[in-house]
Amino acid sequence: LEAPSKVVILLTDGRSNAGRLSPDQAAEVARALGIKVYTVGVGTAVGGDDPRITKVGGLLRRTSLDELPNLVNVLRGEMAIVGPRPTIPAHLEHYAPFQHRRHAVPPGMTGWAQVNGRVGVRWGERIERDCWYVENRSPALDLRIIARTVKQVVTGEGLDPG
Repeated sequence: LEAPSKVVILLTDGRSNAGRLSPDQAAEVARALGIKVYTVGVGTAVGGDDPRITKVGGLLRRTSLDELPNLVNVLRGEMAIVGPRPTIPAHLEHYAPFQHRRHAVPPGMTGWAQVNGRVGVRWGERIERDCWYVENRSPALDLRIIARTVKQVVTGEGLDPG
């Protein structure tokens, strides 16, 4: 098995790239040049066996250190520490009307769904837990979520083993 000598990984957030190549166009050009292309959309599930995850990247994910850049978003007021995880725009069309309740609060770095199952919970169930949080949120609940998040980060509980 020979590793490709050139690889392009295209990241897309689903928004328009006016005046630039679309991810599909860029991939077509790269393939024409003989470059292996992996197209990854924002929010794409990444498992432990994903060949794109390096040893350092795996460590960052296992320890949740990959979430630290979101502190900048919290400081800018774009996110909260506790709240539903940010929504991927492409997923909105699949939401039932009542599931949009999760957008009544700012997105968070951690939330009720994350401390109650993390990767072991189906997507629809996570949305339900986010909606429950919106209806029941309080400073005491936020402190409970933060404490459980710290415990999960320290113990690795609920994380993808990869």
